[in-house]
Amino acid sequence: MNQITSPQDSQTNVPWWLSPHGLCIGFLLPMILLIWGFGSITSSTFTVRGYIYLNSEYIALAIMIVLLSAGAAWMGSYVKLNVRVPHESQVNLALRVLGYIAFAAYIYWFKDLIFNPINIINIFRGTGLSRNEIGATQGITSLVNFTPIFISIYIYAKYITKLPLRLDVTLLFYAIILLTLLRVFAWAERLALIETLLPFALLMTRQQVFKRWKVLNFLVTAGPFIALPMLVLYFGAAEYFRSWNATVYSGKSDFWDFAIGRIASYYYTSLNNGAGMLATQNWPTYQFENVLNWLHKFPVLGRIFSYYVNLHDLSLGEFLTRFGDQEFNNPSGVYSVILDMGLPLGLLYFFITAFISGMLYRGYIRGNFTGVALYPIFFITLLEIFRYPYLGSSRAFTCILGMIVALIIIKRRIRT
Repeated sequence: MNQITSPQDSQTNVPWWLSPHGLCIGFLLPMILLIWGFGSITSSTFTVRGYIYLNSEYIALAIMIVLLSAGAAWMGSYVKLNVRVPHESQVNLALRVLGYIAFAAYIYWFKDLIFNPINIINIFRGTGLSRNEIGATQGITSLVNFTPIFISIYIYAKYITKLPLRLDVTLLFYAIILLTLLRVFAWAERLALIETLLPFALLMTRQQVFKRWKVLNFLVTAGPFIALPMLVLYFGAAEYFRSWNATVYSGKSDFWDFAIGRIASYYYTSLNNGAGMLATQNWPTYQFENVLNWLHKFPVLGRIFSYYVNLHDLSLGEFLTRFGDQEFNNPSGVYSVILDMGLPLGLLYFFITAFISGMLYRGYIRGNFTGVALYPIFFITLLEIFRYPYLGSSRAFTCILGMIVALIIIKRRIRT
């Protein structure tokens, strides 16, 4: 059974940002004010096309939600999950099932690149296959999203519990890492790289790998703030191939101005879109377009669900057509939840998800299997709160589905 105890019985020297409540107070809160401040900047690289809705009232609502999430996560961190080490055979079986499914889905998705490498070279040349030509098959290619859970369980087995891993599992791990890099490059999917790297970053922080080196330890302690320049560089490099040559940017600024302006526009417009939908549409809609986006996209069942909640046209699409910009199409992970559910239920949603984050964080620190496997997903949910509700996406649903599969396998045999 779960026990309610003080979180002080676990590691206490981990950086502040590793906990969800620390991340909310120390990083998300100042970032809200920073993003809001971008609205008063005049720059050729900072672009907000459409009306400005992000006023002080909407910022106050966002701050309230972040503070609520911090409090709920702190309370959740007092719930101690039991630490039981699954049998090595069950962990290997779980990794095999998730790994082979993700591997097969990757091969099916990128077969035109894998079996004809000249197409990869052509992407470097700027003449490669487009997204439409590579294609994606709903319900099949989405299974590549077992990858984050596979990686987290692999890390749990190899580095935390030090269980022996089968050779094919290790080979699968390296193959999936390479295929994910191909996905990031060919599909221009930045988030896939973050989902892959984050479990390693959290692990090194949990294990205090850099503690003996003062400079590196300082950088780790600063955490997300030190990572901001790398995020700008990564974001700018990805946008370079998509937008740098556009007439609106070409020759008008240096690379760093362009990169900072694009990422500022990206996050500011996400919050502004969400605030704009609240300002221009009747809410709550109770259509769960955002918090259950995965269900609307689910084969067959999705159409039935959309019919019964009367969702025919996407609220975001309508808003962007009338008041926004199709290029910046994120609805924010703050205001879109309120649009779907209203204020009371929306606040309850944030409380519950943050409380679970706190529980999983406690489990992660103590080496609980579920905590180690799932906490990175909830950590990303907090990091993505400015862009969109990550937990409502198809990729998060597939991750959680993979976790359910893994739990069914390991529950068959557990040793203490």
